[in-house]
Amino acid sequence: MPPGNSVSTPQEAELDRLLAMIERHVDLDHCREVDRRYRATLACEPVDRPPLVVRPPFAARLLLPAPWDAFTLYPHRQAYNDPVAMMQNQLLGSVVPGMLLEDDHPWLMDEDRIYAQTVARRVPFTNHRPPREELLNDHARRRFPTGVVFTYEPRDFDDAREVVETFRQT
Repeated sequence: MPPGNSVSTPQEAELDRLLAMIERHVDLDHCREVDRRYRATLACEPVDRPPLVVRPPFAARLLLPAPWDAFTLYPHRQAYNDPVAMMQNQLLGSVVPGMLLEDDHPWLMDEDRIYAQTVARRVPFTNHRPPREELLNDHARRRFPTGVVFTYEPRDFDDAREVVETFRQT
């Protein structure tokens, strides 16, 4: 909303509701744990487990459970031209799934992605995409005990949740 303007658009009001809901549900202890895990991984130090990032294939979205599914996911063209729609899409596509799954995805938005990609080129770690079975039976972790970030592309939100929960326990 522009300074001095006390009336927000319906889009801005929905984004405000989404941000408030995220704020109520965020687990800052988990965020700190993810940060510690990444710092150790990027330094090739021992970790309790390698980071696991669960994300759908490029240009796909996980269907979020209620009440998160009530928020508008805008068409790409609209989001490209509208910063409110863009921010909401980024929150629904990256932040909310990571918050709900409690995987190890750092909560990044546009500018941060550019920075993260630049840093990633300069640090000695690997992004590995093992098959689902390797993540579930601990084979991937035994093969790569440190310096690796695992990425998994789930079939749906339930599949993502199962992989994250099983990976934490192995």
